[in-house]
Amino acid sequence: MKSTSNNQIAITSIYIDGKLEEVGSKMLPVSSEYMKVIKLSPSQNSIGIHFSDRLYTIPQSEIYEYKLEGLDDKWQRIIGRNDLYISNLPSGSYKLLLRKAGSEEPIQSISIIKTKSYTIYVWLFIIAILIVASVLTFRMNILKTKRLKEKFIQSSSKVKYQSIKMEENEISQIKEALLKYFEEEQPYLNSDLKLEDVANAIHHSKTRVSQVLNQYLQSNFADFTNTYRIQVFKEKAEEGLIQQYTLSALSKECGFSSRSSFFHSFKKITGQTPLEYLKEAGIKIDKP
Repeated sequence: MKSTSNNQIAITSIYIDGKLEEVGSKMLPVSSEYMKVIKLSPSQNSIGIHFSDRLYTIPQSEIYEYKLEGLDDKWQRIIGRNDLYISNLPSGSYKLLLRKAGSEEPIQSISIIKTKSYTIYVWLFIIAILIVASVLTFRMNILKTKRLKEKFIQSSSKVKYQSIKMEENEISQIKEALLKYFEEEQPYLNSDLKLEDVANAIHHSKTRVSQVLNQYLQSNFADFTNTYRIQVFKEKAEEGLIQQYTLSALSKECGFSSRSSFFHSFKKITGQTPLEYLKEAGIKIDKP
């Protein structure tokens, strides 16, 4: 038979992390008996409740039950005591129900709210910012080093050839032979082409050919060769061969040794990536 007891239970004191909260404090602005909500900070992990039966029965002779809604599925029994403790409380909103064993309804209840800690999210955000900053700094340093290297090479080339004088007639002969060889023989289609190979083919010294490239054509052998390769790529793409090949395969047909070399040279010489060029030219690609 269900109990119809009207016995009342009053909360007499509240402990937070083992410390008794005094009436009038921030945590306990009113008497424990009238508190309806207790708010815990993220750093506060336990709460203790002392209570008494308004009929002033002896605790050792009574059995009470409590349940923390939101955490407990079943009622927990308190035998021979008039207190309860809940520790390691996770963040969230709960309702503490307290009753005498056998009572049909809870006699006392109080809401407990533990706010969520955002410290971990702040640290994760800071770590993410530091990682992004590190990556950007690393990339900027690589780019800066690369530019300094290019400037050093260009400067070294100028210094290198300052002491080597060439007659205008010799310069013209080398330029004409070089351009004619590249346009007619297309040696640049060979990915293993070297400056020495070109010098031998046009019957001039490697040093003289290099000097003409650097001083009179404002280029170096790699960029000069890749300019022709890029032009061939553009022509083949406009002819529709881009629909039959992947970018990597077509670039190798044009003399590039690798996809990365192709993309790097294309960007350096034209100021665009191959995909940006194709899009701007209105050339559709099926196999990137």
